[in-house]
Amino acid sequence: MTPVEIMALIIALVSLIKLIVAGVNPRIWYDKVVKGTWSNPMMMTILGLILACVSWYYLRVELTIVQVFAAMLFLGFIMMATIAPFSKELVKVADIFFKKDLMKRAWLGIIIWLGLIIWVLYALFV
Repeated sequence: MTPVEIMALIIALVSLIKLIVAGVNPRIWYDKVVKGTWSNPMMMTILGLILACVSWYYLRVELTIVQVFAAMLFLGFIMMATIAPFSKELVKVADIFFKKDLMKRAWLGIIIWLGLIIWVLYALFV
């Protein structure tokens, strides 16, 4: 298996496990995974960046930045369809994220997104 195939296998298996656990008892996933991992934002930031860099390294071997962005669009649409039934609750939660300090708290992700956006626009138009 190639690294990208291994990455696909990992996300397929984790997603399947999550669906099975959430189908049996959603509270187990929340108590054992969500609360445990997301209670330490610094650890999750560092882990997320490390995993993003490793996966990016292997994605770049087989895909262009344009193909990655196209795949992200597909993922975004699947996520939209999945969370749409929770839109009323999501709008309430979104109020937390769109406070005055959003840029201050999310600066790292914003810089990464801006860099990727500039890269894909460059690849498309230059």
